[in-house]
Amino acid sequence: MSAPEDREFQTFTVDHRLADAYFEANELDDNGLEALCPSFVTLSEAQSGQRYHDESPLGLGSLKEVSSVWDASTRRRVAFARLREDRGPEFYDLFVNEAWITSSLSHPNIIKVYDVGVDEDKRPYFTMDLKGKSTLADLIRMHGMEERPRLIDAFLKVCDAIAYAHTEGILHLDLKPENIQAERFGEVLVCDWGLAKTMSDSGTDEDELPFPGQTESIGNMTIHGEVKGTPGFMAPEQLRPGAAKDQRTDVFALGCLLHCILTGLPPITGTTQEEIIRKTGLGCFPPPRLRFPEKMIPDSLDAIILKACSLEPNARYPSATEMADDIRKHLAGFATEAEEPSFYKASILFLRRHRLPAAVGLIATVAISVISVLFIQGLNDQRRATAAQAQRAERLEGEASQMADRLREEAARAGRSSKELAEQLSSSAIRLKNLGIFDTPVSSIEESAQLTELALAFDPQNQEAIFQLFSLNCLKLDFSSALKSPPSAEHRFGDYLQFAEAFPRFNYDRGLRPSPAMLADFFRRAREINPRRGPLMERILSYDVAARRDFRNAEPAIAFLEYLHGGPEHIIAAYQSKERSLFIWSDQSVHLRRPVVKGYSGKSFLRFLPTDLLRLDLSEPFDLATLDQADIHRLNLKDCADLRLSRPISLPMLETIELSEKQDFPQEWLRQIQSRRELKLIRTPGQR
Repeated sequence: MSAPEDREFQTFTVDHRLADAYFEANELDDNGLEALCPSFVTLSEAQSGQRYHDESPLGLGSLKEVSSVWDASTRRRVAFARLREDRGPEFYDLFVNEAWITSSLSHPNIIKVYDVGVDEDKRPYFTMDLKGKSTLADLIRMHGMEERPRLIDAFLKVCDAIAYAHTEGILHLDLKPENIQAERFGEVLVCDWGLAKTMSDSGTDEDELPFPGQTESIGNMTIHGEVKGTPGFMAPEQLRPGAAKDQRTDVFALGCLLHCILTGLPPITGTTQEEIIRKTGLGCFPPPRLRFPEKMIPDSLDAIILKACSLEPNARYPSATEMADDIRKHLAGFATEAEEPSFYKASILFLRRHRLPAAVGLIATVAISVISVLFIQGLNDQRRATAAQAQRAERLEGEASQMADRLREEAARAGRSSKELAEQLSSSAIRLKNLGIFDTPVSSIEESAQLTELALAFDPQNQEAIFQLFSLNCLKLDFSSALKSPPSAEHRFGDYLQFAEAFPRFNYDRGLRPSPAMLADFFRRAREINPRRGPLMERILSYDVAARRDFRNAEPAIAFLEYLHGGPEHIIAAYQSKERSLFIWSDQSVHLRRPVVKGYSGKSFLRFLPTDLLRLDLSEPFDLATLDQADIHRLNLKDCADLRLSRPISLPMLETIELSEKQDFPQEWLRQIQSRRELKLIRTPGQR
């Protein structure tokens, strides 16, 4: 029993060699430590010394300056943002909040923040991803329509990033191409969250006007003080201090961004910031397809932009996700919600998506129908031919000699008066067309064409009849037929030939009309060819409106107004079909009705655009008499520089006239405006 107890209390001798090796390792000098763990030594030196160095400036913004620096701790180059030296402590929280908001977002298309701190000068800084120097603005400038799919793909990534930020309760409030890094290999990053807010803070709060009385224009036209945002991309509610802002505020900017991608310009432009801000407040701009016809913007994308950039937030997409979904529908060949497509449009898109099956089915259906009809018709024709053949032979044999004698007598009489009769028929055709072209254009043109063809039957060389047939085909936009009987160059309307020769493939008639976009493009190109044929253009538009069963598109009527007023550089018109509102801006005299003595209808041009609300922004004198007989309910004139009323007018549906507080509008004018409604004069603060 004593042996185990002896082993329990047995004494061991310590081997000091292992301990000596441990202490030797821990007491290494710098050279020894560097040889053993060089990476650790480098990291230690970075922590104890200057972490960021080798600075290279990248850019200067309204709040911060950004440089490329070497991060000694992570051993890579990063973007180093510090508060500008001329920004005092009142900007510190704005800068820090940008860093904190950005760092709270984790999305592949949002810039990443790595470090936030205060430098040796007690000024805040943060570091973030350092990508290339290319922005979406650069890609838009460098690439044309052929790169549109890639730019739209980048835009969808921006939508996804903003939708994610919204789910985190954060609004960007300063989206523009310069704030989006976009590389040629598809990488897209939303940057510059300096104006971002959490949704709980985006309503009426004190922070909305951080620097009372200050309005400062800095870097990329971002304004701090009275308003926050970038003119041309900011929503109208960002101009109103205290106005609530939500996801739809960013949706408006996304619409502007899409407009810029498709056209190269934001929807609202001007020569000064004040002009852009004023137009932003009005919230009206021409549809991009109308303003940039050469860009060939699809109807669906045009509708998406107009919906996203609606003046009223409730009319916009509720979220960035829904806007992106609508664009993806367009890309997949489906109708978008913004278009509010008819059954016809949805059917056309279905056929485009399923070209081969639809074509096979259509061909099979047509073939079966044709074969069936021809078979039945053949049987009936054969039965009728057999029964009538004998009777016809007997009758023709007896009438042949009588007919020959009669034709000889008629030819002798007609030979003496055919030219005179042709002239009478041609004159009647002209009078019939001129009397009915603006009231019953379709029937007037068809009946006039019958008289003209009869005149040519009597005298094929009658020049007035030849021109009349040419003119009628021009009014229908059947230039293909018109060119078969062109007038002589000496004819007083010989210059009509210029329009036909510019569109030789147009072969439209009552049953087949050009698309609204094609008709609008015709008016624009016609202005370049010959801007002095306004009466002809009004007749073409009158026939087109009457020939269509469903005319809702405003593009042709707006292009017609541009033709009359020197083009979109002198007049901008925007029409909202749902509200039936028309906005017109012009830097020259505007005429919405022209006299009969000059070949026009004498009717209001607004009949082509059913208008309840008419808003005018005119710098030249405007005579209210040009509105005579227009069916408008409300008239907003507070942005007109000089109003006049040369004679009494009738506006039967007019209810209100809105003016600025300083505009002169004599009480006598109200008595000269006849209306079936009780006419009210409303004065509000305005620009004039």
